Amino acid sequence: MFKARAEGADCMITCGGIQSNHARAAAVLCRRVGWHPVLILGGTDPGAGYQGNLLLDKLLDAEIRWVDDHDLFHNSGALIAETAEAMRKKGYTPYVMPMGGTDTVGLNGYIAAGLEIREQEKQMHTSFDAVFCAVGTGGTLGGLILFKELIDWKVRLYGVNVMLDAKYFRERIDSLVRDYIAEHRLTLPHHTDLIQMVDGFVGPGYAKTTPEGVELIKRIARLEGIFLDPVYTGKAFQGMIKMIEDGGFAQKSNILFLHTGGIFGLFAQAEDLFPGVKPSK
Repeated sequence: MFKARAEGADCMITCGGIQSNHARAAAVLCRRVGWHPVLILGGTDPGAGYQGNLLLDKLLDAEIRWVDDHDLFHNSGALIAETAEAMRKKGYTPYVMPMGGTDTVGLNGYIAAGLEIREQEKQMHTSFDAVFCAVGTGGTLGGLILFKELIDWKVRLYGVNVMLDAKYFRERIDSLVRDYIAEHRLTLPHHTDLIQMVDGFVGPGYAKTTPEGVELIKRIARLEGIFLDPVYTGKAFQGMIKMIEDGGFAQKSNILFLHTGGIFGLFAQAEDLFPGVKPSK
């Protein structure tokens, strides 16, 4: 935000999937500071029946540009650059934010989150053996890894990829961390083996779930009153449970699951959660 204001921005451009939590949060931020939000979303305009984050995007009157999913995930940088140029021609001064807010600036958010976790450990007189999170663009895990390296935090960090594969995210996160270290001129040893990915829970693809994923979401809601979503946290929780069941941790290990939101997107998945049940009018 400081950087965007320093550049005199009056418009923010970012991108994500049709139910992107990040895109919705960016649009909210824009409206709170009086900027024009522009969202590049993967998919096609449903035309009616807006649900979840997309409904909120529409309530915020965000300018939405629809693109093919494949183009979004493989050419997001070029799409954002093209949109920024178009907005400049309209008289705006755009600030561009990458998908998921994941760049060397965005990593600071989860470095700060790591600090908050450490402070809570002290307040609770405990320590965590492991932390699990969902990985959709790599910023969450990347920031936590940087924090771990900065203070030599004695915890194991695991990311569960919700799309693509573990190899892709190991390379992406490694590049992000190295860029951050170089940009800030840190004399910090970076160990690639700290990037521990848990693969195998993508299911049919991004924002698509499985019957096992649906049952887990229902079970956690009934047992704990905690809502997971099929896009991010549901897959990450599934990966964590499987690793525990497979004996990946000693008994009485203290494991933290980092819930990164997604409840609004849950409303768009009603048909997957309860097939055949039509919403009441």
